[in-house]
Amino acid sequence: MIKNKKSHHLINYVMVFLMLISGSVAAKAPAAGTIIKNQATATYKDSAGIQQTATSNLVETVIQQVGAFELVQDGQSRFGIAGQQTTFPHVLTNTGNGEDSFVLSVANLGADNFDFTDITIYADQNQDGIADNLTPITNTGTLAADEAFYFVVKATVPLAQTDTQTAQLTVTGTSAFSSGVTKTNTDTVVITDKAVIEVTKSMSAESGYADTDTYTVTLTYNNPSTTEAKNVTLIDELPDGLVYVAGSGEWSVTGAGTPLTDDGVDSQGTTQTVTYCAYDSACPAGASQVTAVVTSVVPGDSGTISFQVKIAAGQNASVLLNTGQFSYNNSDIDIPKQNTNQVPLQVLAQSLVIANASATDSASADDVVDVASAGLGAIVAFENVIWNLGNSIDTFDISMDETYVDGVSFPEGTTLALYHSDGFTPLLDTDNSSVVDTGPLDPNTNFVVVLKATLPMTASTGDNSGNGYSITKTATSALDPNVSDSVTDRLGTIVGSSVNLTNVAPLNGDGAKGEGIGPETDAQSKLIIAPGGSGVFVLYVNNTSTIADSFDLTFSSTVTPAYAPGTVPANWRVAFHADAGAGNCSTLGPVISNTATIAGGGNKLVCAKITLPTDTAFSNTEVSIYFRALSALTGAQDTKHDSVYMTADHQLVLEPNHRSQVEPGNSVIYTHQLNNPGNTAFTGITFNSVDSLETEGWTSVLYEDTNDNGKLDADDKPVGTYSLDPSETMLIFAKVFAPANTPYNTTNITDISASGTTDAGSSVVVPVSVQDMTIVAKSNMKIVKLQAPDINCDGAVDPGKSYGLDAFGAQPGTCVLYQLTATNASAEASHNVRINDSIPEFTGHSTAGNLPSMSIPSGTIVQEPSEGGSGLIVGNAGIVEPGESVTLVFGVRID
Repeated sequence: MIKNKKSHHLINYVMVFLMLISGSVAAKAPAAGTIIKNQATATYKDSAGIQQTATSNLVETVIQQVGAFELVQDGQSRFGIAGQQTTFPHVLTNTGNGEDSFVLSVANLGADNFDFTDITIYADQNQDGIADNLTPITNTGTLAADEAFYFVVKATVPLAQTDTQTAQLTVTGTSAFSSGVTKTNTDTVVITDKAVIEVTKSMSAESGYADTDTYTVTLTYNNPSTTEAKNVTLIDELPDGLVYVAGSGEWSVTGAGTPLTDDGVDSQGTTQTVTYCAYDSACPAGASQVTAVVTSVVPGDSGTISFQVKIAAGQNASVLLNTGQFSYNNSDIDIPKQNTNQVPLQVLAQSLVIANASATDSASADDVVDVASAGLGAIVAFENVIWNLGNSIDTFDISMDETYVDGVSFPEGTTLALYHSDGFTPLLDTDNSSVVDTGPLDPNTNFVVVLKATLPMTASTGDNSGNGYSITKTATSALDPNVSDSVTDRLGTIVGSSVNLTNVAPLNGDGAKGEGIGPETDAQSKLIIAPGGSGVFVLYVNNTSTIADSFDLTFSSTVTPAYAPGTVPANWRVAFHADAGAGNCSTLGPVISNTATIAGGGNKLVCAKITLPTDTAFSNTEVSIYFRALSALTGAQDTKHDSVYMTADHQLVLEPNHRSQVEPGNSVIYTHQLNNPGNTAFTGITFNSVDSLETEGWTSVLYEDTNDNGKLDADDKPVGTYSLDPSETMLIFAKVFAPANTPYNTTNITDISASGTTDAGSSVVVPVSVQDMTIVAKSNMKIVKLQAPDINCDGAVDPGKSYGLDAFGAQPGTCVLYQLTATNASAEASHNVRINDSIPEFTGHSTAGNLPSMSIPSGTIVQEPSEGGSGLIVGNAGIVEPGESVTLVFGVRID
């Protein structure tokens, strides 16, 4: 009996601190707005033994944006004492792709030994597992994508609960964006009447500097129960960044000033003893933790184990989190390890900055940046490297000595500006100190500051009597204004320099356009490009200076209010190429961004390729594009004005082709879709049909889908004249009639055409066509494909929904069900009836709900992909009698 009793207690106690973690991996979702198209077919043999094929209508599914979230920690367990509170920490993370807010709630789970009282949720924004205040909350507030919200749940255990009783509560998060989607965690409390040891952890300071002072860590143990606890073991494995101070351990029982031995060899004390090991190779637990074992703690007794630590040298400013562990024997069984509270120690920031000219070596003494020469009116760029050698994120104000001193500073009239490393993004005052700065910079990283000095046009040229021209730049820490360092930028010689950018031919050549300093008011050259097409501007970069120079090549769609490198209309692509050898850009060489060195008075041929997107609406206007050649050395530049005219993209798509059967004297109906995927509107759209056997009595009539229900009925009118805007679609029906005297196996081809006019700059007529093949047979199988949403992927149509022809939106990770129905519309039996379909793009096969399935007992699935796979789905229905139908249903999960 005793053995069984101990086993019963052990089962309950080892429940403590269990956590269940689950995860899944999903394919990358297709882009929102992606349209999944699918069309099925049915094959069979008619009563004459002839193999026949019929096609279904098209179905479309539109991908939508998706939201998601996670709630942890699930499965937590705590020891509880009657009449006291128990606390559980949790984290909710928004894992969707947009903002969301979440309602938080908590309740007793039930079906256990008792219910908690006074269950409340509190915010834990400092993430220490303790409520920030006594203000209850019920909502996370708005969370950005990937943002986490920390909170704690407090629950009171009622009086009069007995040993080993358990109770559970459930914590629920509910998404606002995801239409009330919820997730839950479960927390458990186990009641005990045996010995209980409580351990808390504290530190003598909340913050300190690296490699300076020592700090005392104190583990306080207490036995509030009525039973003696034995072998109370206190463990502290220090986090990276904290270093144990050898010989610093003390025990309150032996008194302050009596150090504990670090090697764990001796038991210290008298009636009550302790064995202490701390970061010593002789310790049984190894040299990676502090371990103290107190032999006995009687009821009501308490004590402390303390030791000292230092913050490691070079430790970055951060918060070091430390959690201790403890275990004991409760006079019945050994209690597994439990965690103490978490104690933070903030490593304070220490500032140090170096300003030099090296992007690879912070220790470099090179604190002068030299530019050999620049021309009058040129922009001279100096790159200075600011190194944060402190231990914290820091921001450095960048100031300049702009005092003009004869023989030292830049000529009067020079303008100075500070930029990011790209040389175009101005430095800003991110910390509101009234001085521009680097912005936050991580420890042991650098930031490149570019000083651009624009020289005046009227200054004297030369080398300033051998002294050059210089300015001093100083970086000052925002954390500690007493910490700063300086770097000097120096220009050796001012020379005259200029560049000229032309079209068609070099400067002064036959047909050269854009001569003189730009940008010009009017475009000098124009390209006419169709959507999705490309064209090439022939450019010449003419170095009109007397010294060799190279020029960076950029483009912009504007010069007002400022030239903006790299900006063009959405989805345009611009690339500079070297000429491949023909000397006229008829063939293109490698992509370039710089001309390479051009001798004084020389020029370089550059090919600027413009590629337009396919889906841009036609505007019937020219779009300006400006090309700039800029010397990084001298600042010499010229901007040239050209333009692009995008032609209209006239597109109509009529789909799909069909194939079906008909009995003599009967008709068959085909469904077609006309789509305008271009960038211009069409007007005056008309339809026409021609039958190949028209002279033998075959006829076809075209109808519009007047009531927009996707099927031909009495409300639908014959086709007329229509307009279709970009991205619009419309349905038409073709009713094909076979004469009663038509022999079997006769094949009629119905050619259906549509023609529309677009007046986008010039009148254009665009014809399109499809073809329907109708075969006279003793049997006639018709197949219709419908679709329905299955959000939770259980293989059943969602409540309130039904199968239909219309397109609908579906989120990644949800499912779509397809229903294919083949009907024998003839007076003869159809043999070897097979329904064929395939898993469409961006989806995988979903077999939930025992899918795929056939609707009649004799029908079987003879081919299907595995779960999540792609490929064909084939159902064999065998013989289908006149008037009977067979249905195949299968599901797909959207990636």
